[in-house]
Amino acid sequence: MDNLQMKIKSFFLSLFGFVIVGCNSMIMKPELEDDTYRLESYKAPVTDVKIDQISLACYQGRVAVWQQGYRLSPENKMFLVNAQYRHFYALVEIEANLTPNNRYRLNRSIEKDTIDIWIENEVTGEPVTKAKTALLKFNRPDGLDISRRDCKPYI
Repeated sequence: MDNLQMKIKSFFLSLFGFVIVGCNSMIMKPELEDDTYRLESYKAPVTDVKIDQISLACYQGRVAVWQQGYRLSPENKMFLVNAQYRHFYALVEIEANLTPNNRYRLNRSIEKDTIDIWIENEVTGEPVTKAKTALLKFNRPDGLDISRRDCKPYI
């Protein structure tokens, strides 16, 4: 009976592994629609503990909940970016004229208690905005609260 249970466990572990590998190989980049561009969140290095996250704080006048990326139109020029690093946070406003049919990414540099945030071309890695510097503040116990009212200017 123990041998049969081991075979069944091995089978299900192998099946689980194949499903995970198969799903990871199917991940595709979302297509761009004509006259839009895509702005991706900062991709933190893969570690056991996620210590930082930089993404849009507002999307279409609402608090952003999706952390990966957004398809935007050329009218979007002002962005409120939410940066969280360990137990610290910053809100940074960035103005950018981004070109349709391109992919962009938020990026950052942290030094002591400040963070620099900029937007770069995802393919070339070239910055397309100047870096904006903000002081990292200690995160409140209830987290960083951004309201819909804060997002009104960021349509």
